[in-house]
Amino acid sequence: MRSIIGMVVVVGAVGAGCGGGSGAAVTDSGGVDSGVTDSGVVDASAAGPSTCLEAKAALGVTADGPQTLYVQGDKAKPYSVYCAGMSSAEPREYLTLTAVTSTGSTANFSRFMEAGNQVTTSYDRVRLDPATLQIDLTDAAFARSTAQVHSNALGLEVTSVPFGVAMQCGAPIDGVTAAGNVDLTGNPFVLATASACADPGSNAAIPDAAHPATTVSFVGVGWGNGTAGSPLLCGRATITCLPYPTVNGQIQGLKLSLAYTP
Repeated sequence: MRSIIGMVVVVGAVGAGCGGGSGAAVTDSGGVDSGVTDSGVVDASAAGPSTCLEAKAALGVTADGPQTLYVQGDKAKPYSVYCAGMSSAEPREYLTLTAVTSTGSTANFSRFMEAGNQVTTSYDRVRLDPATLQIDLTDAAFARSTAQVHSNALGLEVTSVPFGVAMQCGAPIDGVTAAGNVDLTGNPFVLATASACADPGSNAAIPDAAHPATTVSFVGVGWGNGTAGSPLLCGRATITCLPYPTVNGQIQGLKLSLAYTP
């Protein structure tokens, strides 16, 4: 795949912490100090929770739901996450995504197509590592997939498509190509690097003209009709360069880096 150069501009570096401090914001139990002194005065310099586990320890929250976290505990860098598994020992952080772009089209979905059949995976939330600000492209805890397609080109059943992917195997039928979208609108993050990729031909990763660092659309176009002289070939565009096959959970471990921007 060819990398789409110049798609986004890196916006700042993620802060290394909340500045000087004594480190007293962390309690003996490993939680985050509530920021309230013995006299009841709020200590603005205390670190904020940087993970859902820290929010659970500091605030006593055990129910899943939205929480405010802070990049590296820096209270100048707040953002909202959905904390899942708060009753467990290892809560997980998810960014909530918009369902509709600024132009009214569908946002945050990936699609695989072959022979006119398709699997569409829609992402309501994506898994975020708060320490690295990286998205897990295959975490489908808050994703919904339609249908199931047997791919002759890939030799497997396609049941889901990773975040930020449009892929088609075989030539388009009636001109219909695979599509996809990533839209971070509503979150204080941008794509950290110009990492989108597209196969040759008509495959494309297209940054939004007004918001190129947060919104990218994808077009995947395949070739061939499955005959002896025209085998089914796959084309794809992705938010970051990924190995084949770009379906199901077979690219586990690959991440998408974000950068914090107020």
